Amino acid sequence: MLSKWQKLQTVGFEIIMLLITLIAAYPLMVMVINVFKTPMEMADWIALPSSLYFDNIVKVMTKGQFPMTLLNSVIVTSISITLLVIFGSMASFPLGRRKDKLFSYIYVYITLGIMLPMQFSILPLFQLIKSFGIMNTRVALIACEIAFNLAVTVFVYKNFIKTVPAALEEAAIIDGCTYYGVFWKVVFPLLKPATATVVITTLIAVWNDFLGPLLIIRDSTKRTLPVMIISFRGQYGNDIGGVFTTITFASLPLVVLFLFLQKYFYKGISAGAVKS
Repeated sequence: MLSKWQKLQTVGFEIIMLLITLIAAYPLMVMVINVFKTPMEMADWIALPSSLYFDNIVKVMTKGQFPMTLLNSVIVTSISITLLVIFGSMASFPLGRRKDKLFSYIYVYITLGIMLPMQFSILPLFQLIKSFGIMNTRVALIACEIAFNLAVTVFVYKNFIKTVPAALEEAAIIDGCTYYGVFWKVVFPLLKPATATVVITTLIAVWNDFLGPLLIIRDSTKRTLPVMIISFRGQYGNDIGGVFTTITFASLPLVVLFLFLQKYFYKGISAGAVKS
């Protein structure tokens, strides 16, 4: 049985958590409310709309070309995540198992990319893409997203692979499994928490990336959702309703995916904290 003091502590903790949840949810509530406001009602962005106003949604779907822009974001993000999971997990396998100094140096070299911001390499990156003749293509954008997220991917996978018992790999090799077979049939299926962590973190990074698509993509038919938001900015004013509507629609896939993968995400984060 809990004492009265313990019950009070539990109730107090729950109240604090509820307040924190309300504070975190408040910006989301304001964002959704402003989707259904008229331009005149935007002056008081906290107040509720007098009636449901759907012109903002129609404007985003037509003028903003939301379906096409959403498809571009889905293509770039899905391909980037798939290639990052494949390359990142394969690269992390020998880095997590081999004890040679060379592999330690390679791991340090790769993870140094975590400290390198994209803004630092804008000029050489722009010149490199231009020299390859792939400017204004999704291939260039996907390559950049992979390059800037590979370090975090390797970091997560490498630390999680160290928690997988090596005896499983040894047993598979004894049974005649090849080195690649050991990874894809034995090790990789055990990396679901790490994969979920990589998927969520990469999804947020690529989906919300604004600078990369802004610099690389010139064609409006290939732009992604973050770049679409600036299309509602004008010389003499901003279409706040269009901005709020675009942000709301662009946030929904992230929220839904996180709800499905959150338990794996927490497992991957805790496994990544294991000292290597």
